[in-house]
Amino acid sequence: MPQPLNSVPGQFSLEIGSLPPSSLTERPHLAALAMTAIGTFSHVEAFQLNAFIEMMGGAKDKATRIFLKLESRSAKASAISAVASDLSVEMRGVLNAIQSITRSEQKRRDKLAHFKWGHIPEKEECLLLQDPRLSTSRENYKDGIFVYKESDFTSMIRDFHRLGGYWGKFNQALIGPPQITSLRCDQLSQEPRIAKILNRHSP
Repeated sequence: MPQPLNSVPGQFSLEIGSLPPSSLTERPHLAALAMTAIGTFSHVEAFQLNAFIEMMGGAKDKATRIFLKLESRSAKASAISAVASDLSVEMRGVLNAIQSITRSEQKRRDKLAHFKWGHIPEKEECLLLQDPRLSTSRENYKDGIFVYKESDFTSMIRDFHRLGGYWGKFNQALIGPPQITSLRCDQLSQEPRIAKILNRHSP
C-alpha cells in the first residue's frame, strides 16, 4: 500500500509536477508498471461494456452508444444495475458485489491517471503521486503526497487483472446455457472478496 511522504526517512529533495524532465521518464521501470496498471483496468471497463450490451439484449450499436455517452462511473454503474432487473436474485447479488469492488479499484486507478507525478532524486525505488486538490498551499505543499514502489504497482496490476476475471466470468454467466450460468455464478460467489460482500448483505 502506498505510504505518505512523511514515512520516508532521512533528508532528501523533492520533484513534484515538474516538466521537463518528467518524473515518469526519470523512473521508466516504475512508469511502465503504472501504465500497465492503467491498461489492465481498461479491460475491466471493456468487460463492463460487454455486460451492459448483453443485458440490453445484445443491441451492440445502440447499447454501446448509450453506455459510452455516460461520462461518470456512477452513471455507468447505475445503468448496469438498471438493466439487471431480469437477472436471478443470485446473479444480481454477484453483480452488485462486483460493481462494489469495481468502484473501489476505480479509485486506485484514477489516482494514476489524474494525480500529479513526482520523484525523489536520491531514491530510485519510488515514484510520488500527489492529490492536485492538496497541492496549492505553499506552506503545506507536501500534503497529499504518497510514495509508490514497485510492489504497489504490481499489487494493482494483480488486483485489476483479478477484477477483470470476475467480469469475464459474469459475462460468461450471462451468455451461457443454464449449467454454465449456474457454475459461473457459484464460482464467483466463492471468490473471497465477493463472498465477503454477499455475506455482509445477507439477511
